[in-house]
Amino acid sequence: MLPTLGDATAALRRFYGFDAFRPMQRRVIHAVLQGRDVLGVLPTGGGKSLCYQVPALCTDGLTVVFSPLVSLMKDERYENGGASLTRQGNR
Repeated sequence: MLPTLGDATAALRRFYGFDAFRPMQRRVIHAVLQGRDVLGVLPTGGGKSLCYQVPALCTDGLTVVFSPLVSLMKDERYENGGASLTRQGNR
């Protein structure tokens, strides 16, 4: 049986201390829990991490996430006056 949005909300409370999801988080998490393929595009600070962490806590098996984290870190480096936050290559 697939986990429900109620199961996800219980995990949210237990592991993160929040009582409810943001509207876009709820939509993404609900679709994931239904077994659908999902592409969630949310702004910085929109709570994307919970969109894959909470379903992973509620389901058995492997969770695979494709994230543009390295690209985001490069953007932040440029916004911070070039201070390097990432390491490039095999140096």
